Amino acid sequence: MTSKFLGSLGITALFFFFLAIAGRDAVLQTKSKEADQDKTIKVKTELIEVHAVVTDRQGRVVDNLTKEDFELLENKKSQEISFFSMSRLEDESGRPGPGSRTQPKTLRQRLTEPPARTTVLFVDNLHMKFDNLNWVKQQLHRFVNEKMTAQDSVALVTTSSVSGIAQQFTRDRQALHYAIDQVSMGPIAIDRGMTAYLAARITLGDPVALEVGKEILKAEGIDDKYGSMTRARALLILDEVSFLRESTLVTLKAVIEQMIGMPGQRMIAIFSEGFTQHGRDGWPKYDEVQSAINRAARSGVVVYAIDAKLLQRGGGGDINGYAAASEYEMLDALSALAKNTGGELFMNTNNLEGALGEAMDANRCYYVLAYYLTRGEDLLQFRSITARVRNHPEYTVRTPKGFSLSDTKSVLEDNVGNTQNKSLIRAVNSILPKTNLNVSARMDFMESRSDTPQVTLTVCFDGDKLQYRKQDQHQVFNVEIVYEIFDSSGKQVDSLATKVEGTLAQERVDKGRSNGYLFSKLLTLKPGIYQARVGVREMESDLMGTTSAWIEVPDIARTRLALSSLMLLDILPGNDAVAEQTGADELKPVRMLQGIRLYPRDNTCGYLFRVYRSVKTPIGSNLTLKTELLEGGKPIRQSRWMSIAADEKAMDRDGQVFVGGKLNLAGLKPGVYELSVSVKDPGLNKIAQRSAVFGVE
Repeated sequence: MTSKFLGSLGITALFFFFLAIAGRDAVLQTKSKEADQDKTIKVKTELIEVHAVVTDRQGRVVDNLTKEDFELLENKKSQEISFFSMSRLEDESGRPGPGSRTQPKTLRQRLTEPPARTTVLFVDNLHMKFDNLNWVKQQLHRFVNEKMTAQDSVALVTTSSVSGIAQQFTRDRQALHYAIDQVSMGPIAIDRGMTAYLAARITLGDPVALEVGKEILKAEGIDDKYGSMTRARALLILDEVSFLRESTLVTLKAVIEQMIGMPGQRMIAIFSEGFTQHGRDGWPKYDEVQSAINRAARSGVVVYAIDAKLLQRGGGGDINGYAAASEYEMLDALSALAKNTGGELFMNTNNLEGALGEAMDANRCYYVLAYYLTRGEDLLQFRSITARVRNHPEYTVRTPKGFSLSDTKSVLEDNVGNTQNKSLIRAVNSILPKTNLNVSARMDFMESRSDTPQVTLTVCFDGDKLQYRKQDQHQVFNVEIVYEIFDSSGKQVDSLATKVEGTLAQERVDKGRSNGYLFSKLLTLKPGIYQARVGVREMESDLMGTTSAWIEVPDIARTRLALSSLMLLDILPGNDAVAEQTGADELKPVRMLQGIRLYPRDNTCGYLFRVYRSVKTPIGSNLTLKTELLEGGKPIRQSRWMSIAADEKAMDRDGQVFVGGKLNLAGLKPGVYELSVSVKDPGLNKIAQRSAVFGVE
């Protein structure tokens, strides 16, 4: 923030916004780094979780079963169910599903509890054509808008690249929309005329396949009388497709492994045109896919596969006959991944968003049946899993089909010898969030043209789980904070690892426990899209929490119309002005969970943003403003286009406009909302937009 900005507000709302969470007496002091001490981490378990979805003859989910209703078998031998739970996804209002006797949850409870579903949208862009990829992206945007709930935590993963923005779980719809937009084609494969299936048949000595291959080369003007060039072409194709398959499966297995122990129903939705299982020698490599199935089954991860090909019409003849066989073979791996983990393969549909929605709806209620493995058995032995409901043969119970333990060591043992600092850094870079300590973060942009770009990173963390020690007349706690900043290509552009001491006056302990604490940092970032990955560790108990936030920094030096971040502030009762920091006793408690500011019901909140326009635009040029209040992506209140007063008092010398207002929350039921502002410059025929998410308790 600049002095000019603060001057125009009169030491105002932003100071209040950044200070209110901790309270005036909660002072964060940065200490010098101390030497880290090694800490060995080793996790090993023999408890297997089986996630089960039960439906009746009409396909309706059965959600009233108990532990005693289930029978669980491994290799047809009955197993004792050592752990049992049932989870049901609530609707957006916090009300449980039909037939439930549980009480509705408050917004704070819903935001602080673990997600009911953790889902990876796995876009296999190594096996997808350009038109199909664009179609998949459109359908994913629709899914995020229409099917994703506040109880869903979602990550987007692609197979061709690692993106700093995309690959962490989030409940932020805006972040997911941006991540979807950034998905691009993988390496474009050269069309060599042959399918992988035909190439495998040629390599394995199929004479008919060889003649078909020779005809393909002949159509290219190559007369391969003896078939040597055809065989060479087949080997080249098998080498290429094997590399692509291995890359996809390596990424998939890494994602599955990181989902071990995640809360809620764990799902992966794979969007792919499919891939061959034939190896470089032409023989199928079923063990590669089976390894991924083993990991998913042991981790309680359900895989749904969605064929990303748009509907097409086929033909006949030997060439098309091999092509048709190849189409089926390309989907075999996806079918195996889905059906053997308790999921389903969706194919022959252009409604990809509908298929994904159907998969999500099928997992609104699920059971967890956990049992201990029998010791001393062969690790290579395949263990089939069967679950059924006693006295209800008409019920269908969907579970993983089974697994083996041949690669257990790589899954059940974590790296050894990591220091505490390295452990926190690794947690920050994992798609698996740490939730032992509730941590929330947001990034806000607001600057003057005369400044270097300024972004404020604000980190909030719980105070009720910290271990306090008495020092003089104060209570003291110690935490370690790590953040890493990535640009849209996944390149790290900034980082910090620091140890922080919080000193709290005795009378403010209760307030600190209730409201949590705030750590903020000013960042200088060039125009572009950025993600912050943040981790906080309580040094006494070793409790950790991680989160992420993102920001778009506009290029205000070149743009003719742009907006700063939309800042949400507090309004003091009976005062139309934005609340200033006038004393600790007058500070209203401010709570931020998952990057969402929370407000009491029937209160009023303020908003503030800055309009950047070209210095060549006349001062008197009319700007108009429209505001919308959205719930679940749908507008519930909206204003008409209104003129923004453009007088000398509202602008600084660069011709930039501060816009502020207040939003009456009266009548809004508890839940999550989005405030969207649009500014239009009629002279440019251009509209700029920003939005901010908030919660009503």
